[in-house]
Amino acid sequence: DLGLFKDMNNVFLISWAFRNEFNDRMFSFGFSLKVVQQKIDADDYSKTGVGGDFGIKFVVDPRVSIGLMVRDIGTQVDGWTVPTDLRVGLAIYPLGEDHSLVIPMDYGKTKDRKDESLHFGAEYMWEFAENYSAALMAGLNDGDFAIGMGFKVSKIRLDYAYVTEKVDFLNQNHRISLSAEF
Repeated sequence: DLGLFKDMNNVFLISWAFRNEFNDRMFSFGFSLKVVQQKIDADDYSKTGVGGDFGIKFVVDPRVSIGLMVRDIGTQVDGWTVPTDLRVGLAIYPLGEDHSLVIPMDYGKTKDRKDESLHFGAEYMWEFAENYSAALMAGLNDGDFAIGMGFKVSKIRLDYAYVTEKVDFLNQNHRISLSAEF
């Protein structure tokens, strides 16, 4: 019997984004600085690393946006380099960009790995009072089911997602994120 152990991975990000018009279309870009922390059995193994992410988004027309994201640029933890991940995506706003329904999809490829991923889903955001809204999300995370919900108060957003993972030993995960606009 090998026994049991606890594994915990955390990623803390600080991000900055900028939006501007380009040829009468909205163009956005942003980047994140991240701190990655991995712990196994809390006291026995704990390592921390840093890295970055970069993304761009272009509004093709009021109902379609395209984007590109590069994750884990130079991210290293304890001398080990995390493989860079590239994603290309498309978002469709069937009711127009100012409405609450979005259908996103993306394709991903990780550097030096054969695996590729495809994600597809939908999100509906409902504003039930001024500066108060709620969202429901569902989709396929590379063929596995994912569902979530979120709440936004003024410029603070809290999201929760339940995700089943492609890799068996990861099983199901609960993801919580807190975002602020300023």
